[in-house]
Amino acid sequence: MKTSTTRKTKQSETPRLITERELKKLTLNVYWFPEGWVVIDHNDRIKSTHRTQAEAAESGRVLARERAGRLIVRGKNGLIRKREYYWTGPVRFEPLKLLPPHFPPQNGTRKAIEKAVKAAIRARAEGMRQNN
Repeated sequence: MKTSTTRKTKQSETPRLITERELKKLTLNVYWFPEGWVVIDHNDRIKSTHRTQAEAAESGRVLARERAGRLIVRGKNGLIRKREYYWTGPVRFEPLKLLPPHFPPQNGTRKAIEKAVKAAIRARAEGMRQNN
């Protein structure tokens, strides 16, 4: 008989909504500094320093489990190598709200666009002729 190691959730259990601000507070990062590998929280406070990345990641895991958050491990080049999540139940993220553009859209027909491009090319060519 197979057993699953994944957490069984009840059908009636509603997922926890996590906002972008809350997610930022729950995140710990492992970074490389000249002094060594460090674990940093959302306020850029150093939680711990270590000689190796593995030690820093393990320390970060312990802290992330305590706060039921996430851990992001970065390489020496600053790129993300690993993301680990330690949620205590089903989680749903707040969808990002798209902001409208700060300028009104300008709809143009294909002919109008072609006309504007040709006029720009002519003006550029005219300017180059005057310089020579």
